[in-house]
Amino acid sequence: MEMAGPQVARTRVCGENEAKLDAACCAGCDKNPACHHWVREAGTSGYRWCWLRRNPGGASNNNNRRGGMKKQNLPPCSGTFGDMSGPQVAAYTVWGESDAVLDAACCDKCRKLSSCAFWVRDYRKSFPSSIGGKTCWLRRTPNFNSRSASHPYRRGGMKPTSLLEDSDDNEKDSQMNEDQHVEDLPDPEYREGKDLNLLQTTEQSSLWTVADAHAFINEELERQQIESEAQAQSDAEAMAQAKESAVENSKVTHEADVAEKQTASIQAEQFAEIYNADIPSRIHEHGHRAAMDERGYKAVADLKDSAEMEAYIRRACQFMGFIVKEDGALKGIVPYYSGEKATQSFENLLLELERNAHDDAEEKWIIPEQEEVEDE
Repeated sequence: MEMAGPQVARTRVCGENEAKLDAACCAGCDKNPACHHWVREAGTSGYRWCWLRRNPGGASNNNNRRGGMKKQNLPPCSGTFGDMSGPQVAAYTVWGESDAVLDAACCDKCRKLSSCAFWVRDYRKSFPSSIGGKTCWLRRTPNFNSRSASHPYRRGGMKPTSLLEDSDDNEKDSQMNEDQHVEDLPDPEYREGKDLNLLQTTEQSSLWTVADAHAFINEELERQQIESEAQAQSDAEAMAQAKESAVENSKVTHEADVAEKQTASIQAEQFAEIYNADIPSRIHEHGHRAAMDERGYKAVADLKDSAEMEAYIRRACQFMGFIVKEDGALKGIVPYYSGEKATQSFENLLLELERNAHDDAEEKWIIPEQEEVEDE
């Protein structure tokens, strides 16, 4: 399965099984403050691409991808009804891998906004449309007469009780001091007598009182609070970016490694040019002459000649900067690339050579040229 979203970073991960590959990609997302979810190239072992993304979008079934969400440490909170009307105070996009996480994320937004009394979010029953990014609406002054027990596309819940009562008390105290000179106008959404049904609630909503129905909302303060939260979030992201930049700038050794890799990459390109410079436009099929790329490998594999493929693999070792130490081991892998038993790809060949040369857990039959010089 794959989930869309703007890309934050791309990296290569390595593991001997699916669990270790998933853990490596997930760890990269956990370390990146901008990452919300990760997607990796499907496979059970070896080297795989890992993409770090943010703002999860729609999910789709893709057998060539698998991924997961970054864990959100949110207080538990779940939906108790389908939909209910009320004046909207804010709207956000929340994300999660299950209804429980999406409910908790939307509820947490309401918990942090004093003017919010209840929340309603976008809801889908079928997988995979039930997960990913969903719109979350924060509302006040609930109209209980409009509440539905279930809804095909909505799911909502009340603000946690303790926070609701605290915010109501604080708002009343501040508004009594600030608005003593203002004429007490009737609430257009509240009609004396008939709409007292709003306060006649079931056991689940017995926490609401007359004070909640008559709560005065200062729209200007509300707007300022929303803007303040948005500014605080922007400042936090800027601070996280600044910290990350400071750490990167202090890693002198890391910069030296990057420069060394760039130099090695340039040298490898120059080496490839030397190997392929005298190759004519028509790919030569012999292992001693075929180009060091996918087309060259395929041309030799089409011969289904193990001797030609052995010569090609020896050249590939030299191309990667390795020295063959065990001819018997080399001859053992040749049939799996020559077409005698199987054919693969040029990329798989280079990955196998690199893994054998650098992985201490394997029985090495090739070593880097630098180790040969040190041994001498």
